[in-house]
Amino acid sequence: LVVAASVERAVYLRLHDSVDRFDVISQVVAEEGGWNSVAEAWDGEPIVGEDDGIVWRAATGGGKPLLEPVGSGCLGAGLQELASSEVVAMPVRYGSIAKQTTLGVLLVMDKRANAYSSAERLGSHETKMITGIASMLGAVLGTRKVAELGQELKTANKIQQQILPDHPPEIDGFDVDGRCVNSGAVGGDYFDYLSMPDGRSMVIVADVSGHNLASGMIMVGARASLHALAAQKSGVAEVFDDLARVLHPDLMRTERFITAASVELTPGSSRALLVNAGHNDTLIYRAATGEVERFPSSNTIIGFLQDQDHESCEIDLGIDDVILIYTDGVTEAVNAQQEMFGEERLMELLRRSAGGNARQILSSVFDEVGDFSDPMSLSDDITAVVLKKTSCRGDGR
Repeated sequence: LVVAASVERAVYLRLHDSVDRFDVISQVVAEEGGWNSVAEAWDGEPIVGEDDGIVWRAATGGGKPLLEPVGSGCLGAGLQELASSEVVAMPVRYGSIAKQTTLGVLLVMDKRANAYSSAERLGSHETKMITGIASMLGAVLGTRKVAELGQELKTANKIQQQILPDHPPEIDGFDVDGRCVNSGAVGGDYFDYLSMPDGRSMVIVADVSGHNLASGMIMVGARASLHALAAQKSGVAEVFDDLARVLHPDLMRTERFITAASVELTPGSSRALLVNAGHNDTLIYRAATGEVERFPSSNTIIGFLQDQDHESCEIDLGIDDVILIYTDGVTEAVNAQQEMFGEERLMELLRRSAGGNARQILSSVFDEVGDFSDPMSLSDDITAVVLKKTSCRGDGR
């Protein structure tokens, strides 16, 4: 670019996504005579902060090159010493026209006269050249960035899958199984089996808003908090109270929230405690009647309030009763006609499959939702946990 456009200098500045700043990545200057160019070390401050200079105007403008005289102070204090006459700034972008990401800004400075032209001013020839080079640079850097992000997402997905339970717990009087399928590389759904004091167990399904890397990171943090709280708190409602308090600052900063439903089980008991914080209705199949009951949320979504007083609901279970906890990816799955799977289909599915064990019931849920869904419309994670009441060891039930 320096040789072909016959300019004194070209500089590439990378935009940082997370902070308002540019870093100087490369500086190339013309050698004597202008027939060659060489990369030079950057002697000044490598960070260009946010100001009203041409770098920021190019990055936030309409994607076209800007040509301005240096006397206007367009380069700002950090770059002003580099040019003596004029500068052209062009944003380096990647992506489709409808959705482009700005990666940085390319600058060329001060026209050089050469054997082909005696021009001493930058003009349309130079702006066309910088536009073409910026386009190629954006394609190369953007492709690299996508590849790096893909690798990061694969790693995050591997970590996320590893922290989900790899087998169901053994709880006297209950048959339990769960599964999570992410719609993308990283999701915000979560399920787990947690040990509580006195041998009790806490089975939880949670959904962090969004299904991207940020949601996955919040889910990992929530899991760590849950494991610590469940081991020391006296009940599932108290766990939810402290979880809301611990996560509230992070959820507010990231503009996320969590819905969750959890069942506390005592081995050998027919009683279960249910807490639902803004989550989908918990479904319970009653073997004695063949009907399905709905238990809606009675608590606020986690993240809205720092101090919450969660209420639990006590449920008496009979032999072969089935509890189904799930995320909205199940009921909001859509087919090719954009019809949602819905709660009524799920309740009917539960009635038909309730005779199987927990794993068989769970497989029926995922199989039917998968058969119903349009593969092109899968946009949400799908998670479900099944708990079936069985006879207890030694009690004859």
